[in-house]
Amino acid sequence: MFHLDAAGSCSGMLPDTIAPRMKKKGFVLRGLTLGIKGEYMKIWVDADACPAVVKNILFKAADRTRVELTMVANHPMKIPQRNYINFLQVASGFDEADNRILEQLGKGDLVITADIPLAVQVLEKEGVALNPREGATFRMPKVA
Repeated sequence: MFHLDAAGSCSGMLPDTIAPRMKKKGFVLRGLTLGIKGEYMKIWVDADACPAVVKNILFKAADRTRVELTMVANHPMKIPQRNYINFLQVASGFDEADNRILEQLGKGDLVITADIPLAVQVLEKEGVALNPREGATFRMPKVA
C-alpha cells in the first residue's frame, strides 16, 4: 500500500517531484492510484509517438497495479486483453488523439505524451503530464 503522508513523503514509483504537488492539491496515493473525491487516476497514452519499450512498461505496470490504462492512437495497435487496458482508435488527422484525450481527461489523471501543446492543456485541466522519453513531468512556467 502506498500513501502520501502529511509530511509529503510517499513510497512507490512516482518521481519525487510529483508527491509534493499532489499533497498540495489534496491527492492521496493508494496503490499507485490517486484518490480524488472517491475517484481513481486513469492513465492516458498518446500512443502514436510513444516508444514501444514505454508501452510495454506501461502494460506491465497496469498488470501489477490494475490502474486503468487507455492507449489513444490513429492506427490499430495490439494491446494485452485486460479489463483495465483499453484502446481508442481515432480518425487520422491533426490532433485527433490529443482532442480525444482532453475530452476524456479527469482531474488528477496522468497523460503520457511528448507533445508539449497537449501537456500544457493537460496541466490546465489539473492533470499530470509525463514525457515518455525523459521520464520527467511537464510543469507550467511560473509567471512573476
